[in-house]
Amino acid sequence: MAHTAEVQSLRILLRRTSTALVAFMGFALATANAQQFAIATYAQIGPNSIDFGQSAAGAPFSPAPGYGTFEVISAGAGFFSLEGVTNGESGSIQSLNELTGTTDMPFLTFSGGASNVSLYATELARGSTSGPLTLVGLPFGTALSFELFGDVSSSETGALGIFTLTCSAEIAGMSPAQLLGSLAGGTPVDTPLSCTAAVAQTAQQAALSIVDAVNALNAQGALNGGQHKSLVKELQQAITLMAAGKNAAAIQNLDLFIGEVADLLNSGVLTPSQGKPLISAAKGVVAVLS
Repeated sequence: MAHTAEVQSLRILLRRTSTALVAFMGFALATANAQQFAIATYAQIGPNSIDFGQSAAGAPFSPAPGYGTFEVISAGAGFFSLEGVTNGESGSIQSLNELTGTTDMPFLTFSGGASNVSLYATELARGSTSGPLTLVGLPFGTALSFELFGDVSSSETGALGIFTLTCSAEIAGMSPAQLLGSLAGGTPVDTPLSCTAAVAQTAQQAALSIVDAVNALNAQGALNGGQHKSLVKELQQAITLMAAGKNAAAIQNLDLFIGEVADLLNSGVLTPSQGKPLISAAKGVVAVLS
């Protein structure tokens, strides 16, 4: 491991197949928007592995590909929030090793309300400096970043979209050249890590996410059987119409869904925190179809 060429091998691939990738987001930690969430974790970055921490701020898991821990620092206001992700909840994140990567295992899972949703890694993108790493010199050290692609799925409804996970760290006291030399010499770097995940969805996948959310409310007892059945019926009909290319008709069903949720809000069956995200998400699908 004494040669820079071996550091170049840090392009880690997991073996779950996917053809769709989302656009490059840049390495800096972004403010979470409607389709993003942000996490904090700890990592040890080596010449051919990225081991995540045993706690959000603790020692790295070793050896890869075991599971470390992350903490949600922003659940956003769209997909992840709709799926039950909450600020402060923890989850497990798989350490990566190009030699021992696992097949068809979740890369990231949640321990709270989004336990039905998992992120599966497909590819660690190649960076501009070495392997997947992009290194930028700072007055006090180096900004390090890498990007991972994959898909999001639910145990209830299946595929829900594709994601880009962008992770960044600041390494003090080492220039990019010094950091590369350390990695090439077999000395990993331990560092806190901030990551954002952005999800891209088709209109049908977005509607399936709303189905997931309605099912969760029913499981929690917020909806009775009749209310649950009626809401899911409108969503499923809209999904069927979208698949047939009948967007105008699908919008009608989504409008009916929005009206039903509004009635449940006005009658006090659903709280604003339960109902408003459903309405917002459905209006987002309508906007895409219009």
